[in-house]
Amino acid sequence: MKKIFVMFVFSLIVVAAFADGDFKISWNSSEVVLKEYLGDDCEVEIPDGVTHIGFMAFYNNKNIEKVIFPDGVVSIGSLAFSNCSNLREVYLPKSLLSIEGGAFHKCENLSCINIPKGVSKIGYTAFSGVDAVAIDFDDDNSYYIMEDGVLFSKDMTFLHSVLDRSVSSFDVPSTVSALGEWSFAGCENLESISLPEGLTQIGQAAFDGCKRLGELLVPASVTFIGESAFSGVPSRAIKIDSKNEKYIIVDEILFSKDMSILCSVLNKDILSFSMPDSVVQVGNAAFSNCKSLEEISFSENVTHIGDTAFYNCVGLKSITLPNKVTRIGNDSFRGCKSLVSFKIPKSVKSIGDRAFLNCDGLTEFLVYRSSYGYKWAKTNKLNFKIVK
Repeated sequence: MKKIFVMFVFSLIVVAAFADGDFKISWNSSEVVLKEYLGDDCEVEIPDGVTHIGFMAFYNNKNIEKVIFPDGVVSIGSLAFSNCSNLREVYLPKSLLSIEGGAFHKCENLSCINIPKGVSKIGYTAFSGVDAVAIDFDDDNSYYIMEDGVLFSKDMTFLHSVLDRSVSSFDVPSTVSALGEWSFAGCENLESISLPEGLTQIGQAAFDGCKRLGELLVPASVTFIGESAFSGVPSRAIKIDSKNEKYIIVDEILFSKDMSILCSVLNKDILSFSMPDSVVQVGNAAFSNCKSLEEISFSENVTHIGDTAFYNCVGLKSITLPNKVTRIGNDSFRGCKSLVSFKIPKSVKSIGDRAFLNCDGLTEFLVYRSSYGYKWAKTNKLNFKIVK
């Protein structure tokens, strides 16, 4: 086992660090971050003085089997130990406050990890793929509780995640008002589920990949459904209670109740689509991964194209946006490899980051002189043609 000692001058900042080459560490006046582990030991003791384990610090390390943390570590970053498939023992310090998303994702052989009483934040998919039996919560933790392989908030109002991905049926307790992001994701054997009246929120990708679900009835009480909440669920299995005042499903499309927002296409195999005139907003990820979609006709009233709205629609050959569109979101047409040209309406005032990334066939933008699209194409040094 190799050790490293980080030395401090207790005035304003950390002024020195000594290492034997196995640890990459950065620091400032308030924190010391272990950025990356470079060694190949089976047993690793985190250096004294470290306060944060950084993003992907031990990612995909196949040698590590045991990790010991010093007191003083307050957070474990996203994906910090993800894919450490031989990791078996983790001893977390009493000082720990947060475990970020995916921190121990796919640590499938983990047999022992303690969650101290001070941990008040556990990110989504933090323990995805970990056997629930391996996770031991301090009895005095006032934020979380594990019941039958399911992680809840202490008061049982928030269902954080189902750790037993082999579950075939599940009744969500009547106390639960919210399902967390990715909470049932990857439960490929889940065939039936009962959601309680009183449930108000279904988080992003909550049922992603639940491909065997026979029926999923969304209660009347639900007021929020996150993007891609039902991705991979058979489209005909998803039902909305007729008394729900926020959402409605029409022809396997999830809309807001007044049909002004197109929330999600539930049948990802559609070839073409004509949008109702009532639609003014295409929601985030609404058509994401509709790989067979070749053509779409927009409502003339659409003003907003959400983030990742048409992400990875690889078969989409042409797009004609209506003249009222003001925003094209982040990653909105990313991966639309069959697009050849794209006309940006005069009305557009904002184009998000990576909106057309990996559109391999897109060779030309059609823009109006002095418009936002013209300035955007010119600033980004893209090939464009001015239209009248």
